[in-house]
Amino acid sequence: MKSQEQSISFRVTGKVQGVWFRAFTQDKASLKNVTGWVKNESDGSVIGEAEGVNSKIEEFISLLEKGSPNSNVEHVDIEVSSDLKGYNDFHIRH
Repeated sequence: MKSQEQSISFRVTGKVQGVWFRAFTQDKASLKNVTGWVKNESDGSVIGEAEGVNSKIEEFISLLEKGSPNSNVEHVDIEVSSDLKGYNDFHIRH
């Protein structure tokens, strides 16, 4: 494991479904060279995992907190881990 890389699990609550939030997340992750996945949950939240260089993960978290143009993010829960899973890309799970 590279010490400058980390893995996060995230849950985003608020108006984050039906507002292109997953596509926004995928796009921003790709721009930051962050890998992982994002998925809608039945409770209206969006969850996912992301891996990458610490500085890029911090930038990615800031983008999650801001959200897509039509979303209204109320809260972002983050769990940090040093256990990398080795994702090859960032994709939307259904």
